[in-house]
Amino acid sequence: VQNYGARVGVPPQLVPTLIEYAKGMGLYDIMENMLYDDPLPPDGARWFSFQSPYQKEGEMQMRNFTWNVERPSKNWKSDMHWFNTADELSHEDGLRALYEGGFDTVLQGIGEKFGLDTLHVDSFGFV
Repeated sequence: VQNYGARVGVPPQLVPTLIEYAKGMGLYDIMENMLYDDPLPPDGARWFSFQSPYQKEGEMQMRNFTWNVERPSKNWKSDMHWFNTADELSHEDGLRALYEGGFDTVLQGIGEKFGLDTLHVDSFGFV
């Protein structure tokens, strides 16, 4: 490990929280389907609109959150798919899911270890 690299643990509730987040949106089922039954063609992309599981009917206007899925081109010889937030509203909602799972403690630990005052999450998605 280099001076700028470190092994980072995550809180035990983070992964279950993110799985429930994806399931609550309906994204999890789409992920399973696209990975096993109906994959994108190489260099393919699709867009989806979901409602956040954190929204509650009647409390506010129900907003749609845009996500996209991409697959690399043939020259990479990969069947991997990337599921990403595709707009600011979705990104902010993903940050909430990270917070609910305790990811803020991960950022705090990294900041303390490397003497950093500010860290941010640049993007949110599932690979």
